[in-house]
Amino acid sequence: MRPFTHIRSNTSLFRLENKNKSLTKVGDEYGLSKDKVARYIRISNIIPTLLTQVDGGEIAFLAAYELSFVEDKEKQQQIAEFMEYDGYKLDMKKAALLREYHEGGRLTESAIVQILSGEKTRKPKSDKPKAVKIKPAVITKYFTAGQTPKEIEDTIDKALAFYFAESGVEKEADVG
Repeated sequence: MRPFTHIRSNTSLFRLENKNKSLTKVGDEYGLSKDKVARYIRISNIIPTLLTQVDGGEIAFLAAYELSFVEDKEKQQQIAEFMEYDGYKLDMKKAALLREYHEGGRLTESAIVQILSGEKTRKPKSDKPKAVKIKPAVITKYFTAGQTPKEIEDTIDKALAFYFAESGVEKEADVG
């Protein structure tokens, strides 16, 4: 065991306790929680252009907090420029994605544009048909109370297969 390990751990603990007390004291003075004070301090690390947008309400507080984790000032400047010149808006989802890409070392100029434009945040459209609910009145019209959902599903599947085979209408995709 190293001789100063015990002292260092106590010093770190002491600093953490003092930091929490300071955050709490400032928070009490301004009617804020210590966590909110810590977020304000964190946000103060973003570039002035972005801070102005936070003050002007163009960037939400929590989105700015997420953005503060993009610690590369050049990347922050690129983000600000794309927002200004291309009219991109920054929401919480985009800010979190910018942070994730930065922390993963993947925040390139191209990634910034894709995130801010919404290209990276859009869900891909599914080729699957949407789920359909069958009203209980229809179910009770054709099935008994004793039949299981699996039996009902199998019967509907067979009936549809028969319908499509007999009608000559081609089904769009095999579902299975």
